[in-house]
Amino acid sequence: MFSAEINRDENKIKAISIYPNPATDVVKINTNKEGRVDLYNMSGQYIKSIGLKKGENTLDVRSLSTGVYLLKTETNTHKIIKK
Repeated sequence: MFSAEINRDENKIKAISIYPNPATDVVKINTNKEGRVDLYNMSGQYIKSIGLKKGENTLDVRSLSTGVYLLKTETNTHKIIKK
């Protein structure tokens, strides 16, 4: 599981955990604030966005090809691996 302190600003996501990583079907994203994440491939091409609610969120990765992807929040970028 990956955890990070994201930002001290109360209006932005402060903590996020992303698991399992690598993933085959879904990636779970736990956060303490509402927000949004954008998914990109390693070439920088936009794939999709999901809105986050406080607590557990699910990102379906079944349709993605095997590889490494970037999951961007408003202040940080995380790598996820699709098996």
